[in-house]
Amino acid sequence: MPIDNAGNTGATARVVNIGATPTTFTDFVGSSDTNDYYRFSLSGTSDFSLGLTGLSADVDVELLNSTGGVITRSINAGNANESITSQLGAGTYFVRVFPFGSGDTNYKLTLSATSIGPTNGNDVLNGSNGNDTFIGSAGNDSIDGGLGIDTVNYTNLGQVITLKPFGVITKAGGLGSDTLFKVETIIGSSLLGDTIDASTTVAPGTGIVANLTTKTLTATGVGVPFPLNLTISNFENVIGTKFADTIT
Repeated sequence: MPIDNAGNTGATARVVNIGATPTTFTDFVGSSDTNDYYRFSLSGTSDFSLGLTGLSADVDVELLNSTGGVITRSINAGNANESITSQLGAGTYFVRVFPFGSGDTNYKLTLSATSIGPTNGNDVLNGSNGNDTFIGSAGNDSIDGGLGIDTVNYTNLGQVITLKPFGVITKAGGLGSDTLFKVETIIGSSLLGDTIDASTTVAPGTGIVANLTTKTLTATGVGVPFPLNLTISNFENVIGTKFADTIT
């Protein structure tokens, strides 16, 4: 049997480093080696590309999130090449290469990931099914975390931010505003003066529970369809609603 350089499970996956320049790995799968796993990590949102070539039997490939869930797959018939392209957020991912049937084959796996992190323009950023981290920057950005526990980090923005209702972030110094969807953690700037401002909430009965010590923020009441829970960090000020709030 050929030398097996890739692990047979996620726990034993071969750890690889990938970047904008494509990197190729050669290995073997078949009846005696039914799974090859590769693990890689991304520090920011990236355009990911995968190519599987050099096949003499039917082999398929999957892109998995950090918990092993399938993000997408390529399952062409016969010994046709396989390919995957996807926009991924920061996090850890796996590639699984496996035979369809009992055929044996060598293969070439080519991986690349080109960073498309936020610019100083108006960006639309979408997360993956895993846990993503987005870096806040200048511009009017729309950030959708998708599934998982997702974070937007404004530590290096250079200006304070204000978190307002409906996931709106305003950035001081004329740097614009962001709209956040499905984001669970918001990290403020490294400066003093980051503010949670719920004063524009108008739905009757809507209130907030903000605790800067435990770094938690919850919005409750008839104005939201369910309790909204956020982890907040680097915030110094809280402006409440017109209704019943708890601020500590």
